[in-house]
Amino acid sequence: MQDLGILLIDMQEKFIFGFNPFVDEKEKSRLVEAQIRFLEVTKKKQIPVVVLEYKNRGKTIQRIQDALEGTENYSLEKSSPNGFVNPELDSLLKEKGIRRLILTGIYSDDCVLRTAEGAKKDFEIFTCKELMNLPYESSVRWYQTNTNYSKTIGELFTKI
Repeated sequence: MQDLGILLIDMQEKFIFGFNPFVDEKEKSRLVEAQIRFLEVTKKKQIPVVVLEYKNRGKTIQRIQDALEGTENYSLEKSSPNGFVNPELDSLLKEKGIRRLILTGIYSDDCVLRTAEGAKKDFEIFTCKELMNLPYESSVRWYQTNTNYSKTIGELFTKI
């Protein structure tokens, strides 16, 4: 799994704790809990994590930061929905020898999707319904068509 990495996208204070008309509180809580469980397993597998934070939207929430303790992790800022607009992301991943990416995060119909589009050319992409919010069926279809999509974390681990 040395060529595998995780992009954790926009799990920030403003998006999780601030007013958010697109993701309800129950869904935000479910997503945070799923990502924490996922990070606990991936920590044991020593999979590096790149945390992407949208500029001026606060830091990644503390519970996620706590779950990242003891992992090889990096934080990068982005100023666009597509994290690959920041050239440091591509450079970091290639420097680490990462060719396969698991994308997780909030706003699966915007920032996660745009980052996946940016990654498609150079990386094999894995996504999981449990690790994103998926409010629109069109987003689900895009992930099913363009990534190695799984419904559950368990299914994801069988694919990687």
